[in-house]
Amino acid sequence: MPDTTDSSLTVRNERPYALITTTGPDSPLAVVAVNLGGSPLRIDKLTRVTIPGGEGRQWVIKGLRGEERIDEIVGVIVHSQTSRTYYAEAYSGGGSPPDCSSNDGITGLPGVAGVTACALCPMNQWETASSGRGKACAEYQQLYVLQHQKSLPIVVRISPGSLSALDDFMQQLSSEMLRRDRVEIAIGLEDGGGYSRASFRLVRELDADEASNMQHYIERFGALVRGTAAPPDIVVDQGVEPAYADDEPPPHTIAPDDLPFE
Repeated sequence: MPDTTDSSLTVRNERPYALITTTGPDSPLAVVAVNLGGSPLRIDKLTRVTIPGGEGRQWVIKGLRGEERIDEIVGVIVHSQTSRTYYAEAYSGGGSPPDCSSNDGITGLPGVAGVTACALCPMNQWETASSGRGKACAEYQQLYVLQHQKSLPIVVRISPGSLSALDDFMQQLSSEMLRRDRVEIAIGLEDGGGYSRASFRLVRELDADEASNMQHYIERFGALVRGTAAPPDIVVDQGVEPAYADDEPPPHTIAPDDLPFE
């Protein structure tokens, strides 16, 4: 029986990031630019994923077709952002705003006792947490992860208990001369002693074509976020008004006036 396998599909599955082109009407970011109608991309509206509470071992990703539950998030880190959150009292849920927060890990707003520099803030010191061990001001790392067959990254929030594992993994990548935006990684979940903790592993290195396209993707994505440019060869309807939700962004999101990729 003759082999009827479509070789192009095989290549597509093995090298998904080689398809992230940055020009033409069918490129991933061209789709985004057309749908936005020329408006800047609001990163506070990107899909956000958090480490599940308790001993959950699956990520829950909410999308257009409902919830997806997966064991690992596989993709390429195209950006990261440090954030900090301080609650004077124990967080009670319900979307209540923090007493102070920082979207860059450097400057806190409105500050604590007149201190806005995170490095000098008394709540950013060890043994100030209610447990007596950690910091009263919680630090998070927001990882922008571009998955297979997606136009936009999801934002994976790495909580304080998993930062050490992330730091170790980045150190290992660095020791092997591997850039985080030129490798495909998997973020899983493991036992952290009664709670879930993120784990990280290397899946593979991107080939030359994938790495080149990924670099162009990051540049074009940043331009869309800033609203300074759309990918070339795209015609957008400048008369379309964007429709945004009326409610304010929840805590821990990045404010529209504090965008990355500057």
